[in-house]
Amino acid sequence: DNTIALMYYNERNNERYEWDSDYNSEEQRDYGDNTDYLHADIRKTLVSFYDQNFTNESKAHIVKKDICIGKVTKETKENKTDECSVTRTEKIGLLRLTDYTKASLDTGCKRYDYEECTNRNYLADYELDTWTMTAVKDNTYEVYSLSYYVSIDNASQANPINPIVYLDSDVMIIEGDGTVENPYVIKY
Repeated sequence: DNTIALMYYNERNNERYEWDSDYNSEEQRDYGDNTDYLHADIRKTLVSFYDQNFTNESKAHIVKKDICIGKVTKETKENKTDECSVTRTEKIGLLRLTDYTKASLDTGCKRYDYEECTNRNYLADYELDTWTMTAVKDNTYEVYSLSYYVSIDNASQANPINPIVYLDSDVMIIEGDGTVENPYVIKY
């Protein structure tokens, strides 16, 4: 649809956020809850990030997208998933688990937990440390995160975020290739 996905990247990102801090009745502990993204702490954090970090001029060029917030089982045997079984139309989100694994050019990246997924993966090259939008399907308290490779953390753990926004199709790239070393320069 000709929109441009932009990911916020800050290699010195020391701020950490819980995906969710709710009491989890399944575990009877403060592990957080991965069942209701619309009321989760991470959604509130992303909305706040959007409000505080984008100017009105920038916001005029950011479009809403269907953001996948589905879940993946721990035993998924390959990178095919029902990860997009649930979507919400939002202006800001996070990487999906499949965004990370599809970025690997290694044919050995057949499962999310395979270390081959870090090979020839431009997202692994930046050593991202972030929550994903993808929760664990096997329970109500774990969420996938990235820390060079795919990890699983309790939703109440604090991790950095690398938010994603989408620019409308009227935005033109006038130079750059989208890397950290040579970022896009855009005109709207």
